[in-house]
Amino acid sequence: PSVSQNRKRAIVQRNIKENYMSATHFSHLFSEGQIGNFKVKNRIVMLPMARQFQGIDGEVTQKTIDYYVERARGGVGLITVGSTRVFPPGHKFYTPASLNIGDDRYLPGHCDLVQAIHTWGAKVAIQFGHIGGQTVHQSVAASDVQQFFCDGTAYCKPRPITKSEIYDMIELFGQGAVMAKKAGYDMVEIHAAHGYLLSGFLSPKLNLRTDEFGGILENRVRIIVELVRQIKHTAGTDFPVCVRISANDFIEGSIGIEESPNVAKILEQAGADVISVSAGNHETQHLSNDIMRLDEDFKRPLFEAVKKEINIPIIYTKYLNQ
Repeated sequence: PSVSQNRKRAIVQRNIKENYMSATHFSHLFSEGQIGNFKVKNRIVMLPMARQFQGIDGEVTQKTIDYYVERARGGVGLITVGSTRVFPPGHKFYTPASLNIGDDRYLPGHCDLVQAIHTWGAKVAIQFGHIGGQTVHQSVAASDVQQFFCDGTAYCKPRPITKSEIYDMIELFGQGAVMAKKAGYDMVEIHAAHGYLLSGFLSPKLNLRTDEFGGILENRVRIIVELVRQIKHTAGTDFPVCVRISANDFIEGSIGIEESPNVAKILEQAGADVISVSAGNHETQHLSNDIMRLDEDFKRPLFEAVKKEINIPIIYTKYLNQ
């Protein structure tokens, strides 16, 4: 049989399996969902991960495509391509250690990736972010606050990002969203979770700024609000935007369930179409990762508190058994 015949056969077999599971066990999970202006065939989402399959300059490789196609082939409704940078080669924040979409040279590879995923009926988003102060290399963060790995190892102390660098990044996120739309991505996700740069702005512990990006919650969330608005301005108000947040860092004095629902509400008002709710950062992986010694559904209060405050959908992460 030809490749196309095998693909058609696999799609038919998968649809039969999905219909059976939908009708007999997980009717809601396998029901159609809506995010912004697009529908997803089910409510199963492959969350963003840094896979390190990019080429030497951050380009999409065949290994990148094969990896995500295998997940699309499995029947997932939405795939988020994680850890992608919008900073072009030569920019001070450029790194070859992640996928890149900050220059026209990267567009053909992303077009191929999106087309390959769409072939199997999955929608696809792309995540933009910056590592912030969780790195062994000199980097930038909201403030010059030391961050740590979960074993207590100290990362390189960051320097505070300047206001001019903030506004430059906002502009580049907008340009990256235009590139993503050209490539055929269905949505952009802003990575504001897990202690990385944007997550650090939300944290009263990591954000000690005294300008318009620090202090009260409305100021700490301002940079993310501006990113949402810039993406909507440049890529179009109909181009969906997701924001991923840590609803609880599990660190005293950092972002927690007392503030994160209000963060979600502010982001919805700014134009976000969906909130992806996660938890923790590098320092608290042992408290936030789903491992056997922790209670089942221990993150449920986080998801429920956020969802209660907003009307847009949420994407929740990790183990939920009911």
